[in-house]
Amino acid sequence: MDAWKEKLLAAKKTAIVQGGIRKLHYEFAESEEMAEDYDMKTGEILVRKWKKASTIGRKSDWEYEIGCPPLSASNTSDLMWEVIHLLRYTGRIQRLTIHGEFNRCLIHCPITK
Repeated sequence: MDAWKEKLLAAKKTAIVQGGIRKLHYEFAESEEMAEDYDMKTGEILVRKWKKASTIGRKSDWEYEIGCPPLSASNTSDLMWEVIHLLRYTGRIQRLTIHGEFNRCLIHCPITK
């Protein structure tokens, strides 16, 4: 079994369903946390975020790997930076969808193997 599967199997897992979104939370042995949100209708992953402990044990803020942090007037510039930062690594973009009512933006990129 590869290391990632072993890590997932060993993690403490919590799951809830809220408003049509399945929310999964993983706690790993290395003081790391990962949270994922999935759309219940489509199965599409909406958010994957990580929280890691520093060398002195302090937890970091959530770092978004997929999706965007919730929008608010105070963090709009931070959100724009996060989107620009993520775009550097995505390659071609097929579609950008902004869901204002759900405070989400989705960047749709082709999957290459």
